[in-house]
Amino acid sequence: MDKPADDLSECHEMVEQLQEEKKELLEENDQLRESADTFGELAERLNHALGEERQSGETPPAIVPASAERRT
Repeated sequence: MDKPADDLSECHEMVEQLQEEKKELLEENDQLRESADTFGELAERLNHALGEERQSGETPPAIVPASAERRT
């Protein structure tokens, strides 16, 4: 067998695998960024709504932790 050719073939396979992994990681990164942006927008809307409630003098509904809800 031709050792340099085998080594070169292995290198090509590794490059292909790494390129595929990079592509998958870039896609995952895009999804995470989109999720973070959406979460940030939600947090801003919630903060705005809470500010409006405080200004209007309304009493917000009581917040019950999920763990307390399961015990009842």
